[in-house]
Amino acid sequence: PESRYDFSERNGYRLPAFHKLDLNFSHKYQWFNLPFTLSLNVYNAYNRQNVFSQAVDKESVKNEITGESYEKHTLKRVTLFPTLLTVGLSCKF
Repeated sequence: PESRYDFSERNGYRLPAFHKLDLNFSHKYQWFNLPFTLSLNVYNAYNRQNVFSQAVDKESVKNEITGESYEKHTLKRVTLFPTLLTVGLSCKF
């Protein structure tokens, strides 16, 4: 099979839509007369697999019936972070 690339004009291609939900819960309190803030953060709360980058991957494949070799092109998409939980504690003195 013959491969053919269809290039867009410069800056004419966009990655798929990107969205995520980040949440932050914080609680302020005093301890030893110092102001503290305790926070819980949820990054990408519903674990959306947003595409960060993509590239064409070439793989050499051999046809089992005819024995001919050809290149198989697949689009590889890279995602970044899944849901991440962090806890923070800050103090001003």
